[in-house]
Amino acid sequence: MTQYHALSAVNERGDENVVLESDGSVLWVPPVTYHTMCSSSGDEITCPWKIGSWTYDGISVALETKDGLGVTNYNDKCPLVVASHTAEVVSHKYACCDEPYPSFDATIVFKQRS
Repeated sequence: MTQYHALSAVNERGDENVVLESDGSVLWVPPVTYHTMCSSSGDEITCPWKIGSWTYDGISVALETKDGLGVTNYNDKCPLVVASHTAEVVSHKYACCDEPYPSFDATIVFKQRS
């Protein structure tokens, strides 16, 4: 998976963990940091991002959201607060291919902490 239009991405390798379910499914969350471009308007900073696969279609990989976008671990010492956020999986069809290509599209809006 990669962030489309990322300014940069740093793959951080080291100790990595997976969650192994009793049905044999495995959840692996790769350690990576993405840097993206945000826009500001007044006192709000809006950061949209889209993550998806360039090589695997929606038949090979299933993207899903669980309870939207998790922001509960957001650092409360940061000078910005999360004002709002959205997250959804969007299926894209391209002229070249019969298969759908899903992406995870999210937007986070920040405001200055008061």
